[in-house]
Amino acid sequence: MANIFGKRPQKNRNSTKLPNWSNRIKSMIPTDENVSGTKAQILAAAEQQFCRFGFSKVTMEEIAAASGLRKASLYYYFTAKDDLFQAVMEKKRSEFRERVEELAGRDEPAAGRIFAYTDARCDYFDGLQNMNIADYKQVSRNASAVREMFRAQAREEMEWLSALLADGARRGEFVLPAVASVAEAFLHIQQGLRLRFMRTYEPLQAGAAELGQLRYELMLVTKIFLDGIRPRSVKKPARSRSRLHTKVHKVHS
Repeated sequence: MANIFGKRPQKNRNSTKLPNWSNRIKSMIPTDENVSGTKAQILAAAEQQFCRFGFSKVTMEEIAAASGLRKASLYYYFTAKDDLFQAVMEKKRSEFRERVEELAGRDEPAAGRIFAYTDARCDYFDGLQNMNIADYKQVSRNASAVREMFRAQAREEMEWLSALLADGARRGEFVLPAVASVAEAFLHIQQGLRLRFMRTYEPLQAGAAELGQLRYELMLVTKIFLDGIRPRSVKKPARSRSRLHTKVHKVHS
């Protein structure tokens, strides 16, 4: 039978290959990996801008430009500057939490880990101080969220310190009347020094010298605190030979 439709058309080997529209469509849909990467990019740029200009002066347009995004794209992830500031603070808190939980799990003397905790806490609050939280508290309507974050932070720190002190007591490093009470006292010392520092330098940002002085004081009180809970020897120190000789000489004379 004749082919009424004529000859079958030959394939043109030089024709342009059609794009894979399925892959292109998939690339347009944001994945969890892309979203987390973009958020990290935004948070890094926002932290830099907050540290440089303060919460009240920086704008969402400036943060978008610093993060390489359009303003509309930035609002897709964060609907308000308040939300973005709090997200940066929560990111820093999460980094501090991870650092403390890592050192808490080390099989090392508890005293050294408590020093490391104090050092990590200094780094954490240095970062918050550089972001000028005082400025945020003055102009933001959501300043109460910061206070709640610090209250939650204090509860977490109580758990960490109690665990470290209890581990030190098990190792024979510390003699503690009550773990929770000692942990609370130590945390209050840390908080008190930091609050005194913030009240001294509000609303201005402190420089490296002032932050270094605060770190030194916190490390010093940590040393004094740890020296106070270490076990003491019951044996009295022997008198020096010269003092004993003088006393005997007076009795015979």
